[in-house]
Amino acid sequence: MTQMVKMYSQRTNSLLIVMGTIVKIVLHACLLQVPCYSITYSIPLYPNIVQPGIYDVQLSAILPGDTAMFDIPAATMSVTVGQSLTVKDAKLSIVDREQGVAIKELIMQHPEMYKESLSADFHQKIHMSFDIMGSMHEKPIKVHQAFVMLKKKQQEVFFVATPNSENKYTFELDVNSAGKESFGYMSGTYEMSLIIGDFAAENPFVWNIASVSLKFSGEPPAKKAKESRLPKPVINHLFREPDKKASQTMSSIFTVLTVLPILFLLAMWFSLGANISNLFDSGIWGVLFQLGLVGIFGLLFCFWLQLNMFQTLWYLGLLGSFTFFTGNRVLRVKATQKKT
Repeated sequence: MTQMVKMYSQRTNSLLIVMGTIVKIVLHACLLQVPCYSITYSIPLYPNIVQPGIYDVQLSAILPGDTAMFDIPAATMSVTVGQSLTVKDAKLSIVDREQGVAIKELIMQHPEMYKESLSADFHQKIHMSFDIMGSMHEKPIKVHQAFVMLKKKQQEVFFVATPNSENKYTFELDVNSAGKESFGYMSGTYEMSLIIGDFAAENPFVWNIASVSLKFSGEPPAKKAKESRLPKPVINHLFREPDKKASQTMSSIFTVLTVLPILFLLAMWFSLGANISNLFDSGIWGVLFQLGLVGIFGLLFCFWLQLNMFQTLWYLGLLGSFTFFTGNRVLRVKATQKKT
């Protein structure tokens, strides 16, 4: 293979410098004028460049004679050095899952397709190994993309072929485990292809290897019926039935039991001879103090009915301050009455 870089210039002497992606000069030579083309120059990159890749090319020119009046800048461009790829030593085998014995083994020749149909069921595996050779290499190489595709009508399933330490690619398909995850138990004949691609490949290709009939252990899921455009049936919503309430007799008994402690308290006061004659002897302050207590009990009753905690605390602060002040006045009046 001969890679050529062609330059077009009217300058008499030209110099070409080719540098790789790692800063290193890999070629430093003069351009050669192509016969029959007075302004065309070229230089062979091979065998100086032995690795495919992207190279930076710097071209400089020197005019004959006095160059003090001329300042000719160097030109820079990128050149991709590619190579053609091919597959060598390709082997395709049908292997028993449990014993690991090859039931059928084929030696494939790229780019030919195996004419007969292969078959594998859920008791077997499909194993394939191959080398990828480049035109600039004598040993197997790695590429950026190596996929195995199994295609059936509109269904396409892809698997990655992985290389080992010696750059030999292998692919293995366990029909049993891949049946549900990758194929959805869709048994049938699949077209098996190898997809090879690389950024420096001059001929990325798809190799149709063979037709393989796969039989899985399960059945494909039933297809969902297409949704009809007809109106949907009316859904009659049933609201939750209310909880059963207590009977009127039980409600009355509960009310009596709630009021009974208050009646018992009043009865005990009268039996002990509680003296309430001096309840209002403190004048207006006694009346206001009693009104404050009644207001606090009324506030608790409102809290039970409709007020929230924050509202109750706000009103309780006001009523509590009022009741505290009036209670203090009542105590001062009582203390004054005892001294006199």
